[in-house]
Amino acid sequence: MSGGNYSLTGGFWSVPFIQTPGAPALAVERLGTGGLRVFWAAPAIDWVLDETPDLTTGIATPWTHVPFPYQTNSTHISVTIPPTASFKGYRLRKL
Repeated sequence: MSGGNYSLTGGFWSVPFIQTPGAPALAVERLGTGGLRVFWAAPAIDWVLDETPDLTTGIATPWTHVPFPYQTNSTHISVTIPPTASFKGYRLRKL
């Protein structure tokens, strides 16, 4: 692991996060299936997860909404991301 709120590197994974001001902090967990669980504290009303294949374009970064449903419990909201060979960056966005 490396420090900071923006990336986690370990093994073959490198998962960048963009911390949106005022948004709940994102966290990541590697699953035994090879995928990831991206999660944040509940309640986080009106926040959705976005992803991008490229963080090098600055303000023109193409973000796409990660579709519902999200899993929820009393403490966290999470999205399970299947294994992929391509780069993905994540952020929370207020609706």
